[in-house]
Amino acid sequence: MKFFDYVNNQNGRVALKPIDQPKVEFDSPVAAWTLVLEHEKKVTGLINKLYTQRLMKKTMPPSLCSNGSSTSRSKKKRTPP
Repeated sequence: MKFFDYVNNQNGRVALKPIDQPKVEFDSPVAAWTLVLEHEKKVTGLINKLYTQRLMKKTMPPSLCSNGSSTSRSKKKRTPP
């Protein structure tokens, strides 16, 4: 709920939509596992896409980043007091 509160506090709007019920009856165990396999392929593909996007953003020169700033993390040298 904190996420929703944050969005609302930023003048955003949270709209919750109903989630379709999953299929619960199948003609055979093979049909059930086929559906599971297709879902796993979809989820894995989405994860790989996110990973690739992040990897590209991390290795891009700052001039090509969407916000124009460097995405690489550099350690700041601490000066002794």
